Amino acid sequence: MKKMKKMKNKTKMKKIIFITGAVVILSAVMVFAYMNSGTVVDREEVKTGDVVERVKDNGVVEAEGTITLTAKVSMEITKVYAKEGDFVNKGDIILSNNDTTANLDINVLKAQASGVAAQAANANSIAKNSKTLFEAGAISQTEYNAAKAAASQLNAQLASLNYSIQSFKQGSGVGGLASPVSGYITELYAKEGETVPPGLNVVEISPLEIFYITLNLIPEDAVKVEIGNPVTIIRDEIILSDACKVERISKKAKETISEIGIGQKRVEVRIAVPKEVEGLILGNNVEVEIQTALLENVLRASSKAVFEKEGLQYVYTVEAEKAKLTQVETGLEGEEYTEIIKGLNVGDVLIVYPGNNITDGVKIK
Repeated sequence: MKKMKKMKNKTKMKKIIFITGAVVILSAVMVFAYMNSGTVVDREEVKTGDVVERVKDNGVVEAEGTITLTAKVSMEITKVYAKEGDFVNKGDIILSNNDTTANLDINVLKAQASGVAAQAANANSIAKNSKTLFEAGAISQTEYNAAKAAASQLNAQLASLNYSIQSFKQGSGVGGLASPVSGYITELYAKEGETVPPGLNVVEISPLEIFYITLNLIPEDAVKVEIGNPVTIIRDEIILSDACKVERISKKAKETISEIGIGQKRVEVRIAVPKEVEGLILGNNVEVEIQTALLENVLRASSKAVFEKEGLQYVYTVEAEKAKLTQVETGLEGEEYTEIIKGLNVGDVLIVYPGNNITDGVKIK
């Protein structure tokens, strides 16, 4: 009997020890689980630093002095003397054409100019004689002024006709289409044997010495931009220059068509590029970042931590490993950082990218 009691007592003791051990283990597991529970978040400490506001868009590289010659009349191209990439001097013949029709038009202008020249010569002679007569008192001031005006009008008409003849010669290619400037042929639209109708582009010529960039901003961004704002230009994630400046801002928003065919109002902005900048290609696209505002050494928070709720600005701070909804007052809002005017102090820890799973008081890790 005594032996049986001892065995029963031992069994009870084992059960108690087992249960106690299980409770201890369960408690340890629960403590461990609690210690390792919570939502994983990215954190960032509030510090002082710079807050920069930028406007970003794509721009097109252009060159100062680039011109495009168009056909003034129908042109049959008989010979092309240059190709794209060639350098031509002012006056060099780029192409020749069958200019029979153009010559007829020019001959008509020359005939008109000849008749006006004869009239102008006669009017100049009368004006000269009128001066002598006026000084001698033979005619009145009014008569003398009328003679001068008639001569002046005919001289202006003759100059206009001569200019038209010269311009028509250059534009139509009579005697060969000559380059009006020195530069590189950046695009040649015409080919031998083709007939080019009036108004169509024939050749593009550019000195390729001074480059600039044009971009079209939406009005909401354009109003932030001022002449002289610093600009960074980037191509393929490589900074080509951070020493560019806003040179010109259009005073009018113009209707443009986007790449997907949607009409938009856009404001043209021109960016000046220093001569020493390399790697620019005429007609190429580059990324443009315009610095529109800068605050130095201010209290700032990651812009990714700030969000709006019912018209007010908030962040989630971290206190005792829990998220705390904190209202803030913000100032300048940059892409990376936002100025904090009220609600935070240096050293406060914020939750970056607070998602829907973050609420006030939630445990985090």
